Amino acid sequence: MTLSLQSQLLTLPQLKIPHDVQEVIITNAIIDTGSTATLLDADIVATINVTPLTGGQIRTVTGIGGEEHVYEHEVTLEAGNTKVTRFIAQIGEMQQYGTAALIGLDFLLATKAKLDMETLTLVIST
Repeated sequence: MTLSLQSQLLTLPQLKIPHDVQEVIITNAIIDTGSTATLLDADIVATINVTPLTGGQIRTVTGIGGEEHVYEHEVTLEAGNTKVTRFIAQIGEMQQYGTAALIGLDFLLATKAKLDMETLTLVIST
């Protein structure tokens, strides 16, 4: 799939999160190879009933911005023709990042991602 640069950030054009009979589509999710975990916006996934009350464990994570509280939730993520089920994503506040999702190293490893920076393409599979 073709990636794009948005404000000097590498972004995935579309990430689909189906849950029960609903789904949400996130556009321009930031690919962050420096993040060990994939982070999804709490407000966005709450629209499909993914909340701390529907599962998951509360965690405190530390990054460049300091400490944040997130909860982990098992979700399905679809990017291109690839679907990753039973994926543990971190859910938290994302307004400060200007995106609804950060795609972390955990997703890239789970999908055996191959990133070509010359052509700005990402090949993923499971």
